[in-house]
Amino acid sequence: MNKDPFVIKVNELLREVGGQMEVVFEGRPHFEEKPPELVGNLLVDLVITNTEQTLLVTGKISGRMFLKCGRCQKTYIQPFKLNIEEQFARREKIREIKGAGEFELKEHDFIFQINSNETIDLKELIRQNILMNLPIKPLCSLTCPRVDKNVRPAADPRFEELKKIKNKLKEKE
Repeated sequence: MNKDPFVIKVNELLREVGGQMEVVFEGRPHFEEKPPELVGNLLVDLVITNTEQTLLVTGKISGRMFLKCGRCQKTYIQPFKLNIEEQFARREKIREIKGAGEFELKEHDFIFQINSNETIDLKELIRQNILMNLPIKPLCSLTCPRVDKNVRPAADPRFEELKKIKNKLKEKE
């Protein structure tokens, strides 16, 4: 039997308020939705605490992923380390939003669900945290050869007319 290390059985922890469970392993998750492609395994080091209302998951997850450089467009390997602090709760404890219309999201609107077989699946938690921590403009290195600080990008020829108008206005002053 091939057990998925990212699915954690929490049935005993659910019965012990204040109880904790340490989860440490190396593995490669198979995400339902695709984040950036991972390189090798993730190192997972988490503590799950029963707070009575929820299971609080805290700790670190580290690994490496492929990213595309925002300057030279080459694919490179980016290491990452995520600090995790998320909550899981049973379905009946998660606030159900009824009706249509606008509403303000509260902290409890971002709680993951404990499965009916009293397990928690860490894959979606990991996927979302990876996506939230992606760099806005990935760079293969600070000295990426594609960009030279002294060279300005070529001006858009469509702005030439505006430049002429600006120069004429300066001459009149």
